[in-house]
Amino acid sequence: MKRHRFLTFNIDATRNFFKGAIQVPLELLEKYKEEQRQDINQKYGSIQFDKKFDRWLSIPKPNISVVDEHSHLLQDIEDAYILGGLYSALTGACCLGERIFNQIILRVKESYRSKSEYKLIRKKDSINDWNLGINILFNWGIINLETKKRYQRLAELRTASVHFQNRE
Repeated sequence: MKRHRFLTFNIDATRNFFKGAIQVPLELLEKYKEEQRQDINQKYGSIQFDKKFDRWLSIPKPNISVVDEHSHLLQDIEDAYILGGLYSALTGACCLGERIFNQIILRVKESYRSKSEYKLIRKKDSINDWNLGINILFNWGIINLETKKRYQRLAELRTASVHFQNRE
């Protein structure tokens, strides 16, 4: 059995202050919330600030993340979404999703040589077929059913948004 030790990780509990999940004295809470709103305003601009702030707050970001390798890409996607670049955020999320499942499969495939799917990917440097990639991750027990469903939904969104479809 392989063990993985995470040497870097990110902690961000900022949104918890706005959702009431962190208990602090009221005067400190209000001061921190105002400072955070100012930081967001400075970073993303004051035009349509309330919409930007609502989008920032709506992102279900985990308090602790070990996804350090992709943190800068996740931040790019988050920034695009907050600024209202919804298509940019969507296509960025699709690209990152594909990159992540490819990296996982390529890194662990030698441990699954006995599995039937191995012969489909043994000589591949990447997998462009989302259904194949998602099913491999699920069948190998790397992702659970909920994650599989989320990946399938992302694949649907990717197909609808990236591949041109004449709807006349």
